[in-house]
Amino acid sequence: MKTNLSTQTHAPGYDKEFIRLCRHLPLQKRKIIIREVDYENSSAWMFYMGLGKEKGALVVVDRFTIFPLSLARVCNHVIVYGMPEQGKKLLEMVLQRNGVENCSCVSDLESIATQFDLIVFKNSLQSANGTSLEELKKYSHPDTEFWALAENGFNFGKFKKYIKNFFVDVSDPNDTHEHLSKIYPGHPKKILTVHEAQRQFRELGVKPSAYIGFHPSIHYTKIAHPVNGSTHSFKTNGTLGFRERMQITELAIGASKRKFMQSLLGNLLDSLPETSLIAGKMLNFSVLAGGKVYVRASYKNHAKSEEVMIKLPLNRISEKRSKVNQMMLAFLKSSENDRLRNRVPLPIAEGRLENQPFFVESIVPGAPMIEVSGYRQKPNQIAMHAFPFWLAIQRDFAKSVEVDEQIFERLIAKPVSKSLNFAFQDHPDTELETLIFDYLRKHFLNKTFTLSIMHGDFSAKNIMFDARHDRICGIIDWDMARLEAFPVLDVFHFFQHIRYASKGMPKIQAMHHFIKNDSLFKKIVTMYQDAFKFNLEILNPLLIVYWAYRLSGRLGTLKFLDDSFVKRNCTKPLEFIRKMISQ
Repeated sequence: MKTNLSTQTHAPGYDKEFIRLCRHLPLQKRKIIIREVDYENSSAWMFYMGLGKEKGALVVVDRFTIFPLSLARVCNHVIVYGMPEQGKKLLEMVLQRNGVENCSCVSDLESIATQFDLIVFKNSLQSANGTSLEELKKYSHPDTEFWALAENGFNFGKFKKYIKNFFVDVSDPNDTHEHLSKIYPGHPKKILTVHEAQRQFRELGVKPSAYIGFHPSIHYTKIAHPVNGSTHSFKTNGTLGFRERMQITELAIGASKRKFMQSLLGNLLDSLPETSLIAGKMLNFSVLAGGKVYVRASYKNHAKSEEVMIKLPLNRISEKRSKVNQMMLAFLKSSENDRLRNRVPLPIAEGRLENQPFFVESIVPGAPMIEVSGYRQKPNQIAMHAFPFWLAIQRDFAKSVEVDEQIFERLIAKPVSKSLNFAFQDHPDTELETLIFDYLRKHFLNKTFTLSIMHGDFSAKNIMFDARHDRICGIIDWDMARLEAFPVLDVFHFFQHIRYASKGMPKIQAMHHFIKNDSLFKKIVTMYQDAFKFNLEILNPLLIVYWAYRLSGRLGTLKFLDDSFVKRNCTKPLEFIRKMISQ
């Protein structure tokens, strides 16, 4: 089989100029661009705002950020001021790629002759453009909401970094200015702190909201809750402890002269479209890696209340995965499988509100198995809970097939080809490509296998467990699932999470070690071998398929700009694959 790697694109829609600009950035800044552009995690704070499709927004920044794109999706128009030239070029390319035409950058604030419903201020107090909240007042009207993104002064991660820099990097103990620059990057430029933002709001004549949204850092993604004493209209029982507050990098603080206007999230809570759920109350929400916001809400449904999970994808990749999850839930519901009854979420609704996609499903009781005290120290107990339950379900969907050319192409060749294209980047290795496909065709083509559904992310975080009654309640998050796959791949993924591997060891190399030496892994695989009748020699070829399935989730992203990611997930695995095949 021949794949023309050189003609394929790493991230469709990004032109050479965009890639060139990113390539010239230092690695750490490239990682920031990747997280911003691919996942838009920084834009998740949009859900704390009073957004609306008829609103206009002014965004004042002093660095590159992607959240104007997120605002543009749910606002009438967005004007961006203060972004550096290089950042402006990157943003304009991202806007063009996403087909967004209602967002534009300006270089002169005085050229703006309008008032805005929403003004977002992400700016240091002494930035290059020197804009203050006071100067923005003339662009507001009585109902304008102001939002400032401020540094969290209790960031423990930053504190550790500054201390390390102080002891490692400082060369002249008498040079105080140099010390401050290294201990607090950006000094002597003042950073907008929470207290400073609140003071500026008061001077502006607007009252800072007691509801402080925790903006997910591009370096961490934390579960977010309102703080105690919230006066926001969303009633919640969530609080954030001191330790958690120390690990949040930035806070989004809102202020308005009048009561906040209804937000996108507020409209969603008021009434879920195409359902009988009304008068919802947000219980808590989480901002997850990959660009997703999960909102747990309680709705009044006739005489009773019903709790649901609302999933709000922030980008194309997470929206695609959310659709896969919804499709799988619908399929599992229609299957009328007794073992799955009430063991997976029920799909309730999906749609768009103010151009924001949403997906709603029921809540599976219990808590993630990963929260079981010392679960890594109980691998036998955890595995023997999980696999008899999951194996029985997979057996119900099993079917025997002969892998002809068409099935080989769909299940194996296509994901492996795409992953090799991603891994090889601009330097195709046709010799290794040929070696891999000859090896795979030898072990799979024209042979009979038992296929079944595959969860794709079968691990303790997605297995809901009732510790009190020592039983599995169900399985959640089906966005990596496949209706037809090799079921033993779920065993591979489970052991990736429950076993420790040597630092820097590629995942498939760790799995190869488990295949040969791990007694618990052998025990579980024997259960699968008895159920699905395969030869153990197929496990090594399946390692390549597993690698491709996991890496294929990165296709279309900018992760190829991250040298450390490429080394960990492409270069080293391919070196191991070459060695494994050659033995």
